[in-house]
Amino acid sequence: MASNAEFGRFGSLLLAIIGMMLILSWAAEGGHTGPFTSIASTVILVGGVYAVSGRRDHIAIGLAIALPALLSRWAFEVLATPWLFATNLALTALFLFLITGFLLDTVRRREHVDLDTILGGVCVYFLFVITFMYLHGLVEHLSPDSYRLGGAHLADVARGTRTFVEFFYFSMVTITTLGYGDMVPRGGIARLLCGLEAIFGQLFVAIFIARLVSLYTVHQASDSGSGSGDA
Repeated sequence: MASNAEFGRFGSLLLAIIGMMLILSWAAEGGHTGPFTSIASTVILVGGVYAVSGRRDHIAIGLAIALPALLSRWAFEVLATPWLFATNLALTALFLFLITGFLLDTVRRREHVDLDTILGGVCVYFLFVITFMYLHGLVEHLSPDSYRLGGAHLADVARGTRTFVEFFYFSMVTITTLGYGDMVPRGGIARLLCGLEAIFGQLFVAIFIARLVSLYTVHQASDSGSGSGDA
């Protein structure tokens, strides 16, 4: 029963992640700004809270950060003050980082590799990407011109939905160490953040894949032993 519930939460979170990126992409391509970014943020925050709702301590911590993050995001739509936007970026990044840790611990404790385990791992990987997306946005907001896109200064990150899409793309390229070079960090903090993201990405893939292979090998050996015993 617990596994089925967690499967539903992991699946719902993955849908929330996909939904968030679809909303941002559609809004950016259509030139829409404002509320669509807030809607996308709301989707991922609600999805994250639901994903950890199986444990009271996790959901309590999640709500304690998610609610102020939601309030600051929607308050920014009305007041449009820079400090509200910075607060929202910081709180959302902190929330996603903690949720990622909670989910990673849940996946790590699994004894068998199944679809649920794989979905949990996929969610963790994308949450890393989105967490760093918000962190890159925060750095650019606090220190403008920390990043350049095609050699040009980025648009106003506080209002440009397209900029969130660009940072998602940049985060994905960085965590996978592709390094296309079309978008680059210029400031010291931005470069440090990129280095940390690349390290996180490589360690996660190495450790998580090794864990899956280990679990799969043990499970197969156990099944083979049981089959021999029955024969």
